[in-house]
Amino acid sequence: EGEEHASWNKKHGTMVGNGFAWGQFSHTFSWLFKVTGLTPGSVYCVSTPSETTGADLYDAVVITCTNGCTINASGVGTCPDKGFKIVGNWLFGTKGMLSYNGLAGSD
Repeated sequence: EGEEHASWNKKHGTMVGNGFAWGQFSHTFSWLFKVTGLTPGSVYCVSTPSETTGADLYDAVVITCTNGCTINASGVGTCPDKGFKIVGNWLFGTKGMLSYNGLAGSD
């Protein structure tokens, strides 16, 4: 939440939002929709903002896709900054499972 992270936790110019969902969590959904070809139909989200900056820190999402598939995801933006992020994605379906996880560089 410090000034060194201002580009993540303060709105600038024409930005609509800030925080974890706007800055990082969106990458998970870009990957998911590209890999699966699914189309979201409805979305329910819960977010907890920082008391200091208002940026979202904790997010939980449930998406119902147009074909009936259900997606659930959660993310957190408060892990210690050690030069990487922990990423874990698992897709389960009637024909198997796909996982994509590990450490992603942040520097």
